[in-house]
Amino acid sequence: MRKFLVRAIPVIAVIAFVCIMLSGEYMKKPRNEQEDVNKYISITMAYAEAEDWDKAQEEIEKLDNACRKILKRVQFGSELDEINDITNNISRIKGAIKAKDLGITLSGLTEFYDQWENIAK
Repeated sequence: MRKFLVRAIPVIAVIAFVCIMLSGEYMKKPRNEQEDVNKYISITMAYAEAEDWDKAQEEIEKLDNACRKILKRVQFGSELDEINDITNNISRIKGAIKAKDLGITLSGLTEFYDQWENIAK
C-alpha cells in the first residue's frame, strides 16, 4: 500500500497541476452578464466613437470590474506579465477617457481586446 501511495500521489498531483494550468480558456468564459468582457469592450468603443465620454466612463468601470473577477480565475494559467499588461492597459484607457482623447481610447481598447483574446491560451 505504501509503495502505491508513493507513486500515486505525485502522479495525481502532476495531473491536477496540468489541469489547472490548462483551464484558462474555460475559466475565462463569463459566468454571468456582469462578466462579459467582450460586450463591455464593444459598448465602450461605441460610446467612445460617439464621444459620449460619461457613458464610456461608466462602461470602462464595468469592464474593469468584470476583468478583475475573471483575472482572479485565470491567474494560475496565465503569465504575470500578461495580467499586468491588461491591468495597465485598463488604467491607460481610463485616463484617455478622462482626457476625452478618442485616438488613445480606441487604440487602447483595440490593444486590450487583442491582449484579452490571447490571455490564458
